[in-house]
Amino acid sequence: MPIATLKKLITEAQAENRCVPAFQVASLDMIRAAVKASERLEYPVVIQITERFLQYAPLDLIGPAMVTAAENASTMVCVNLDMGHYEELFQQAMDLGFTSVMYDGSRRTLEENIEYTRKVVEMAEPYGVSCEAVLHGREAEDKSTDRVYALTDPSIVREFCEETGIDGLAVSIGNQPGHNVPEGGLDYERLEQIRRETDLPLILQGGSGITDGDSRRAVRAGICKINYAQENFRVITREAKNYLQGNDAPSYLELKRVMLDGLYEEAVRRIKLLSEPAE
Repeated sequence: MPIATLKKLITEAQAENRCVPAFQVASLDMIRAAVKASERLEYPVVIQITERFLQYAPLDLIGPAMVTAAENASTMVCVNLDMGHYEELFQQAMDLGFTSVMYDGSRRTLEENIEYTRKVVEMAEPYGVSCEAVLHGREAEDKSTDRVYALTDPSIVREFCEETGIDGLAVSIGNQPGHNVPEGGLDYERLEQIRRETDLPLILQGGSGITDGDSRRAVRAGICKINYAQENFRVITREAKNYLQGNDAPSYLELKRVMLDGLYEEAVRRIKLLSEPAE
């Protein structure tokens, strides 16, 4: 099946009140697990790699594998460069055949975020590549951990979306990549305020830290894509530990099979969680 763009997957999900899972990959096994789960359940997925993981899986090596897997899949699979910062990297991804890129301007001012995001959108347009971006604003404190985290400010959402021309907006309503949701759960009132400011499909990062219940509620509230990264790595290390513990003659190939099976089952679980249309 032809490789899918992110815009196609999330706009269709939005129209049908469901959500697309995006699986972070950093190895061939992680790619295979996500695509295999997608094909088993006949449900579209996104496979993506974050810029900071490229030190472990260089884009010129893992990128072609991601694109080939998506092109050969019997389901719609989008290939996304996640949380990128550099024009050269976006150009490389698009030249390799990626169908989506995500610019991370979360640490920039609103004006800078708009400026740089728009540049990436303009780069992507001739390729027919989708572009998503992230928008934060105010900071809040999680009193249970003393951690300060960013929240999307609804008052700047409309301007950001209209000025950049993005296809999807990653928002923070308490979710953060690599962290659990703060005490009290996701801020659904904030999500509703954001929803009133834009018709664009909305995205959540940090899906591994969001409970299943909150994930389903987020889908009902209009979230069209949820990213999963840390849970994938936890599954790999857990399966490896269980296999190696007490095994006097471990096999590398058997270890790979065990890790792949664990990743596959987790991907199946996540797809089932998000694929049912929200009531």
